Amino acid sequence: MQDDLEEAARQAQPSITHLEKYAEDLREQDRLLLEFDANLSELQQLKAQPEFKRMHARNLYDRAGTHAQLAYVLHSWFSERHAVMRDLRPAASPEEEQVPEQVDKMRRMMDACRQARRDVDELLACHAVIADMRRQLREILPGGPALADKAAELLNNEPSLRSWVSVDLSLRSAMILDVERSGDYGVLYSALLAARTALSMRDSLDLKDAFSESEQLEILDSVVSRLDFSLESTRLYRALPRKAENKQALDDFNGILERLQREAQDELARRLQMVPEHSEASAVPAPGRRKQVLIRTRNRGVVVGSRRKPEGDRPETVVVIDPIDNSELARYEESSEPGVWQPVGDVRGEPATPTPAALATLVRRSTPLLNNAERRIAKVRSQAKTATVGADIEDILVQQARPLDALAQQIQEALTRENATDDSAAGIDAARQCALLDAKATQMREEGRRLRVEILKRQAPTVGQIAWLRSQDEVVIAKEGERVALAKRKGFAQDYLQEFVIRDKDGSPLWYAHFHYASADAQVSDFSAAHLKTREQRYDRGPQAMATQSNQALIEVYRSRIDKSSAQQLFLTL
Repeated sequence: MQDDLEEAARQAQPSITHLEKYAEDLREQDRLLLEFDANLSELQQLKAQPEFKRMHARNLYDRAGTHAQLAYVLHSWFSERHAVMRDLRPAASPEEEQVPEQVDKMRRMMDACRQARRDVDELLACHAVIADMRRQLREILPGGPALADKAAELLNNEPSLRSWVSVDLSLRSAMILDVERSGDYGVLYSALLAARTALSMRDSLDLKDAFSESEQLEILDSVVSRLDFSLESTRLYRALPRKAENKQALDDFNGILERLQREAQDELARRLQMVPEHSEASAVPAPGRRKQVLIRTRNRGVVVGSRRKPEGDRPETVVVIDPIDNSELARYEESSEPGVWQPVGDVRGEPATPTPAALATLVRRSTPLLNNAERRIAKVRSQAKTATVGADIEDILVQQARPLDALAQQIQEALTRENATDDSAAGIDAARQCALLDAKATQMREEGRRLRVEILKRQAPTVGQIAWLRSQDEVVIAKEGERVALAKRKGFAQDYLQEFVIRDKDGSPLWYAHFHYASADAQVSDFSAAHLKTREQRYDRGPQAMATQSNQALIEVYRSRIDKSSAQQLFLTL
């Protein structure tokens, strides 16, 4: 192994052959260490060994070090495979998919994906072994805990475990889409981007003192929301007609997302239990400690990303970057509303311009697209019955309307290009199909908005959803009576309440907003607490003890808070 390292140092870029030899030597060393540890344990059972703890601990640490070295090698291999995948672009049209050159490119890309999957699987296993070695070391006193801390630093210069889980999801989705080759790939791709963005944001919290306590809660809440969207999109993709051979791959993909969502929700709930008052008084870290920026979006909570300077006539942007290959996962620009950012375009980049297809070919494509559109609307309606994030359901239908818009535009261009506008045979038929595509795309967008409204109105309230519903003229907010003194509770200061009601368009109450004050004549902006209530919670005098609530209930209480800015915008000027 020493020879391997010296040879690697002599090479500007170690060859794959050399790295393969080094990896084999590392695997053999791990096998020998495992065998030595088993023999040592057997000796200890026969007769107590005075140096057993020290030798056992050192052996565990050496195994952790061996797997760290193997992780470095696997990372290098992955970089080679990824270079191949990055240089290959998908076909721009169904016809181009059948071109021999494109078929060969796709074959090479998928071969690289499969090889990369094997590398990443083994790399994830390395992380698991190191975690297990650290767990065992913490139980060996007196010297084990110090070695466990030392083992934690072995991969400090490598991408995090979450980064590799993100890559694993990307490779899995590529292989799923390769089998399906269906037009609804955008649904799964959106799920993938949401999950990868969530993992990147969660990684940002590992930088000590980069964010205040309240900011950390906001970030975790946004991580949970993005993973919720990812799960809902994946479930919708699975519900659409799928090939049988993809069932296990989709089940595994969904299972990983469920685990990530559960872990994120558990972490947010634990943090909320530690900060029962959800105080925002913690100091904001000095700018020098923060390598990334925190921005706020209208419907997606907060985003952690890197600032990019303006280019040409484009404004400043904030991007979420994959830490392994530096590709963009998401990009945001500031909207017309100060301090509120919005996503920009498609971070995959524009595909090559497709070769214009013949009008007859385009018209033939329109029929299955129109037939599938109604089935997809029905699937999304079914999914919406159990969905929890209305904006995400709307986004799914908006995305699925885009292929119809694109094909309608291509048909219109072909009509002009082929001078077929007055053709009673092709022109009228094509014009009719174009109109049907436009109408169906509009229907999908309108249905997405309707479902979003329906979902939001049945959910526990948040200021974000109320602001959106009001902007759509779906709710009316009004002051409900005057400020009143609440019954005095023993051990608590006198509390005064001002209530607002949020009504549906038909006048029925959906939710309530409660603003608490220390006195009857306190300024309206000087409320001591403010939160949203469902109809059932209207007369509750506060949440249950935090320790007795489920994770979901804890998160709902946290999301029901009304911040100063939202209070002024939605309630206090009424």
